[in-house]
Amino acid sequence: MEDKSQEKSKIIIPESLPIMPLRDTIIFPGVIAPLLVGRTSSVKIIEDISVKDKLFGVVLQKDPKIEEPDHTQLYSVGCAVQMLRMVKLPSQQVEVLVQGVSRIEILTYIKKEPYFVAYVREIEEQEEKDLDTEARMRNMLSLFEKVTQLSSRIPPEAYIVALNITS
Repeated sequence: MEDKSQEKSKIIIPESLPIMPLRDTIIFPGVIAPLLVGRTSSVKIIEDISVKDKLFGVVLQKDPKIEEPDHTQLYSVGCAVQMLRMVKLPSQQVEVLVQGVSRIEILTYIKKEPYFVAYVREIEEQEEKDLDTEARMRNMLSLFEKVTQLSSRIPPEAYIVALNITS
């Protein structure tokens, strides 16, 4: 069970979200990633959410060659993301920095124009740490420590960062 401080800082995922199809990018919870947004519908999502809660969903499209996919050409599991920063480019594209918040499942699409909106369900992550997992984590840290010692390209601070990873 989460403690009170974590519960207060957790972002609540609404029951419906604007959905942005992505051609070749998968975003996971906790990951910060840049997106170059060019489709008219996707730019409209960014414009609309920038004045609201800055939350939207991203899902991978099954065929990246399709310019305007319909909902049947999208995977049903994606990620709710929060926009951190937006820069409008002269080319009418928008560069957006997003952070993955939570995995989501698309339940049903409720709107197609001017962009997809869907009812979503947050997928709770189950973190299981058994003895085997703990042993593998310790082994990986030991190997990574050796790599940082042998490589001149990896700074020693990288090992310290790895020590602080808990999941």
